[in-house]
Amino acid sequence: MPTAVATRAGRTADRIAVVSGVVHAACVGFGIFLVDESDSAGYWFLVAFAALGLAATVLGWASVRAGRGAWVGGVVVLGLSIGVLAGALLQEGGLGMLSIAIPLLFIDYLVFSNAQRALHRP
Repeated sequence: MPTAVATRAGRTADRIAVVSGVVHAACVGFGIFLVDESDSAGYWFLVAFAALGLAATVLGWASVRAGRGAWVGGVVVLGLSIGVLAGALLQEGGLGMLSIAIPLLFIDYLVFSNAQRALHRP
Protein backbone atom coordinates (compact mmCIF):
# COMPACT_ATOMS: atom_id res chain seq x y z
CA MET A 1 0.00 0.00 0.00
CA PRO A 2 1.47 3.38 -0.96
CA THR A 3 2.35 5.83 1.75
CA ALA A 4 0.87 9.30 2.03
CA VAL A 5 4.13 10.85 0.78
CA ALA A 6 4.18 8.60 -2.30
CA THR A 7 0.53 9.41 -3.04
CA ARG A 8 1.13 13.15 -2.71
CA ALA A 9 4.23 12.93 -4.89
CA GLY A 10 2.23 11.07 -7.53
CA ARG A 11 -0.48 13.72 -7.52
CA THR A 12 2.13 16.46 -7.69
CA ALA A 13 3.82 14.71 -10.62
CA ASP A 14 0.43 14.56 -12.36
CA ARG A 15 -0.14 18.29 -11.95
CA ILE A 16 3.35 19.32 -12.97
CA ALA A 17 3.21 16.98 -15.98
CA VAL A 18 0.13 18.81 -17.26
CA VAL A 19 1.87 22.17 -16.99
CA SER A 20 5.03 20.74 -18.54
CA GLY A 21 3.10 19.21 -21.44
CA VAL A 22 1.36 22.47 -22.25
CA VAL A 23 4.59 24.48 -22.06
CA HIS A 24 6.53 21.97 -24.19
CA ALA A 25 3.74 21.92 -26.80
CA ALA A 26 3.73 25.73 -26.86
CA CYS A 27 7.51 25.72 -27.40
CA VAL A 28 7.11 23.31 -30.31
CA GLY A 29 4.63 25.71 -31.87
CA PHE A 30 6.84 28.71 -31.12
CA GLY A 31 9.83 26.97 -32.67
CA ILE A 32 7.89 26.18 -35.85
CA PHE A 33 6.80 29.83 -35.99
CA LEU A 34 10.43 30.96 -35.64
CA VAL A 35 11.56 28.62 -38.42
CA ASP A 36 8.84 29.99 -40.69
CA GLU A 37 9.51 33.65 -39.91
CA SER A 38 13.31 33.68 -39.77
CA ASP A 39 14.16 31.16 -42.49
CA SER A 40 16.79 29.79 -40.13
CA ALA A 41 17.01 26.03 -39.87
CA GLY A 42 18.69 26.39 -36.47
CA TYR A 43 15.33 26.74 -34.77
CA TRP A 44 14.49 23.14 -35.73
CA PHE A 45 16.76 22.29 -32.79
CA LEU A 46 14.31 24.11 -30.50
CA VAL A 47 11.43 22.14 -32.01
CA ALA A 48 13.30 18.85 -31.56
CA PHE A 49 14.34 19.74 -28.00
CA ALA A 50 10.79 20.65 -26.98
CA ALA A 51 9.30 17.57 -28.68
CA LEU A 52 11.77 15.24 -26.96
CA GLY A 53 11.08 17.04 -23.68
CA LEU A 54 7.37 16.48 -24.21
CA ALA A 55 7.97 12.76 -24.79
CA ALA A 56 10.14 12.63 -21.66
CA THR A 57 7.44 14.38 -19.64
CA VAL A 58 4.83 11.87 -20.77
CA LEU A 59 7.13 8.98 -19.81
CA GLY A 60 7.88 10.59 -16.44
CA TRP A 61 4.19 11.06 -15.76
CA ALA A 62 3.38 7.52 -16.88
CA SER A 63 6.09 6.09 -14.65
CA VAL A 64 4.02 6.88 -11.55
CA ARG A 65 1.66 4.11 -12.63
CA ALA A 66 3.75 2.04 -15.06
CA GLY A 67 6.84 1.68 -12.93
CA ARG A 68 10.56 2.15 -13.03
CA GLY A 69 11.04 1.19 -16.70
CA ALA A 70 9.02 4.17 -17.92
CA TRP A 71 10.97 6.46 -15.59
CA VAL A 72 14.31 5.24 -16.95
CA GLY A 73 13.04 5.58 -20.51
CA GLY A 74 11.99 9.15 -19.79
CA VAL A 75 15.42 9.98 -18.39
CA VAL A 76 17.06 8.55 -21.53
CA VAL A 77 14.80 10.63 -23.79
CA LEU A 78 15.53 13.69 -21.64
CA GLY A 79 19.24 13.01 -22.09
CA LEU A 80 18.72 12.94 -25.86
CA SER A 81 16.95 16.28 -25.68
CA ILE A 82 19.92 17.75 -23.80
CA GLY A 83 22.16 16.49 -26.60
CA VAL A 84 19.95 18.28 -29.12
CA LEU A 85 20.20 21.40 -26.99
CA ALA A 86 24.00 21.17 -27.07
CA GLY A 87 23.83 21.09 -30.86
CA ALA A 88 21.50 24.09 -30.80
CA LEU A 89 24.06 26.19 -28.96
CA LEU A 90 26.27 26.07 -32.03
CA GLN A 91 23.54 27.51 -34.27
CA GLU A 92 22.22 31.00 -34.82
CA GLY A 93 20.13 32.05 -31.82
CA GLY A 94 21.63 29.39 -29.59
CA LEU A 95 21.69 31.55 -26.47
CA GLY A 96 18.09 32.55 -27.04
CA MET A 97 17.16 28.89 -27.21
CA LEU A 98 19.06 28.31 -23.99
CA SER A 99 16.94 30.94 -22.25
CA ILE A 100 13.86 28.95 -23.27
CA ALA A 101 15.43 25.58 -22.46
CA ILE A 102 16.46 26.26 -18.87
CA PRO A 103 12.89 26.69 -17.54
CA LEU A 104 11.79 23.63 -19.54
CA LEU A 105 14.56 21.55 -18.01
CA PHE A 106 13.58 22.76 -14.54
CA ILE A 107 9.97 21.70 -15.11
CA ASP A 108 11.19 18.31 -16.36
CA TYR A 109 13.33 17.99 -13.23
CA LEU A 110 10.25 18.61 -11.08
CA VAL A 111 8.24 15.96 -12.95
CA PHE A 112 10.96 13.33 -12.65
CA SER A 113 11.86 14.05 -9.04
CA ASN A 114 8.23 13.77 -7.93
CA ALA A 115 7.71 10.66 -10.04
CA GLN A 116 10.78 9.11 -8.43
CA ARG A 117 9.47 9.87 -4.95
CA ALA A 118 6.17 8.27 -5.92
CA LEU A 119 8.02 5.17 -7.13
CA HIS A 120 9.81 4.68 -3.82
CA ARG A 121 6.88 3.15 -2.01
CA PRO A 122 7.59 0.97 1.01
